[in-house]
Amino acid sequence: PYRLLNFDGNEKTLKVTSVFVSNINYDTGGMDFQSYAKNSLASGFPPLVVATLMSLGVDSTSAQQLEPLVTPTLIAYYHGDEPNYQDPTIMAGINSLITSGDPTAFQFGMLLTGVWNDLTWDNNVTIDLKTGDIAINSGGAMMVFK
Repeated sequence: PYRLLNFDGNEKTLKVTSVFVSNINYDTGGMDFQSYAKNSLASGFPPLVVATLMSLGVDSTSAQQLEPLVTPTLIAYYHGDEPNYQDPTIMAGINSLITSGDPTAFQFGMLLTGVWNDLTWDNNVTIDLKTGDIAINSGGAMMVFK
């Protein structure tokens, strides 16, 4: 998505509206653009994730084992509102890192858990700049977090 920001100087609010691209002037093989984009990320991220982990000192075998946890985490992060897209299998894999007894695996698992549990909503919110309250714009109703 891309996000539009609208500042209301009178109300002192910042409204964030997320827009999801629905089509592009490109052959997506008959898929809607959001599906095409997700598939492209799912197929393109794995080699990048492995290479990045290895560049940070992770051995090849471990990088290959971690990649299936990292790729969906990044896809959810790019989409925004990550807690809405938690997959029990991915979360179980991350939890196994945390409970493995290995301090490095624990840190990596906690890093991924932090991404999945990002409490600040990304899509369609209004931020009251006077109070710091964040309201989720979901159609008609708004849920306010203080």
